[in-house]
Amino acid sequence: MPLRRKEKVICLFCLLKLPKTGFKYQTENPIEQLFRGRVSIEGANSFMYFTKSGLAQRLMHDIKYGGNQALGIQLGKFFGEALLEDPGFIKPDVLIAVPLHPTKLKKRGYNQSELIALGLSERLGIAYRTDILVRARHTDTQTRKKRYERWENMKDGFMVTGDASLRGKRLAIVDDVVTTGATLEACSEILIEELSVAVGLLTLCVAIR
Repeated sequence: MPLRRKEKVICLFCLLKLPKTGFKYQTENPIEQLFRGRVSIEGANSFMYFTKSGLAQRLMHDIKYGGNQALGIQLGKFFGEALLEDPGFIKPDVLIAVPLHPTKLKKRGYNQSELIALGLSERLGIAYRTDILVRARHTDTQTRKKRYERWENMKDGFMVTGDASLRGKRLAIVDDVVTTGATLEACSEILIEELSVAVGLLTLCVAIR
């Protein structure tokens, strides 16, 4: 909807209709259950439910393809505020966004997950680092792939640049939408293996079918 006077980035109607997950009221939320037995994580959370043609999808489309970077940062801030109200939230030492391959980054001009991480960083008062995790190779789009195909596509897809100062720290990986979890699983595995860190997951949206 068009913004009215005094409305910034997102209209009041959309703000009130955000499909929030409310995971802070659950002892073990669906995101944590998704990764159980796959990779050892220290908590996971998502801010909104993502459904086909739903409000979250429209907002994400505006961020990724509409050039609305301010919206990505603002939603990250909203997510951060929700996390601060969650008594079970384990505050990480560092935030790391899922990186884009340089080719895709050059084409889009920005990484939507970085925008979310920037908003989270501001609200949570946590450092955000872009020099820890990089794409090791270009991967095909995950959109129409099944779960195993997504896992195969992301296998060995990331590389840690190396930073001994992070050993033993708590890191939170930030992404826009989690569907099967293949991307976040690959990121978590390499960070844990290379840096011996505790990893948590923060995604703006979780896809439901």
